[in-house]
Amino acid sequence: AIPTITNARLNVLIQTGTPYLVGLPTTSITVSNAAIQNLSGPVAHQYTFDVVPAQDGLVEFSIAQDALQNGDGDTNIIFGPFSFMYDATPPTMAFVSTSSAITGNPIFIIATTSEPISGFVVGDLVAGNGVISNFFAASTNEFYFLVPPVARGTPTLSVAAGSDPHAAHHTPPPPPTPARIILP
Repeated sequence: AIPTITNARLNVLIQTGTPYLVGLPTTSITVSNAAIQNLSGPVAHQYTFDVVPAQDGLVEFSIAQDALQNGDGDTNIIFGPFSFMYDATPPTMAFVSTSSAITGNPIFIIATTSEPISGFVVGDLVAGNGVISNFFAASTNEFYFLVPPVARGTPTLSVAAGSDPHAAHHTPPPPPTPARIILP
């Protein structure tokens, strides 16, 4: 199956029920926002290739009609379009407050991210000259909390090193498992 969203190239394995004798030229694969690499086959009724996205956004590909031909001269119909979203840009976080930094008075903070994230918790934040309390996830990209200063001066905030809440989505994956497309 083709994933709905990924941050990596997509390895495609096309399995045909008929032994096509003519190879699949890259010019028979139409792509948008991507390039085709590492095309191989036919081997045991299978072709493989990588769909390498060019930038974040929708990636589509299809295989042209008559791209494959069997020993009887029969050719294929159009396969696709197949599509997925490519997202390799990690989210950013911004902190906003309208409170002033007076010792002992909690500062109300709104943290927003550039895209929805999951698994973000209070332990993912680091406060300098303050203690984070009353953490509340209002949505997948907006978080509220208080930071009472512990000494004279302005508190500072940052996301803890190594705690990217979107890490599973933005870390290069292990070698890809092929997206299997079975054709008649």
